[in-house]
Amino acid sequence: MSGKGDRPSWRDLDRRRDRSRHTGDWDESHRGGEMNEQKSLVTKVSERAAKKALEDLFSGKGRRKSKAHREFVERLRAVERTAEFPAVAATYIATFGPPIDNEVIDLFIDARQDEWVMNGLDALLAQLPRATLSRRSLLRSKLNLIKLASLNPEIRKKTVVALKALDADPTTTKPSD
Repeated sequence: MSGKGDRPSWRDLDRRRDRSRHTGDWDESHRGGEMNEQKSLVTKVSERAAKKALEDLFSGKGRRKSKAHREFVERLRAVERTAEFPAVAATYIATFGPPIDNEVIDLFIDARQDEWVMNGLDALLAQLPRATLSRRSLLRSKLNLIKLASLNPEIRKKTVVALKALDADPTTTKPSD
């Protein structure tokens, strides 16, 4: 700067202008910042997608959305009230783990074999905090029917526990009797 107070000299102003990105005479080597910003945006998006895929994989969601899972659910539906159900259900659990889908949980709860009803009730209890109000209403009805119809005391106890868990949640309302 020159010695005339706080005002910059014309030479300093020209130097600043030459360093500015807003001038049109920049060559490609100076545009790296713009390219780096685009690369970092692409990197961030791909990192997010990779993290979500890993979370889905470790939580089991990724496997459950697969074509194989959909085909297995269809197979479970096809053998729902037959003697084949226990074998297909055992293969399902070995392949995909305990059921977390509402549809599969319902298939297990509606099974005639006590072991699979218990597995379905366990899965239902784990899933209960995330259930919607309409799902909770359906579950309350289904659990009351199981409690009345089941001859197995363990199933009745677990059904009562599930009903108490439904009633303990303040976001649900009991249907009027």
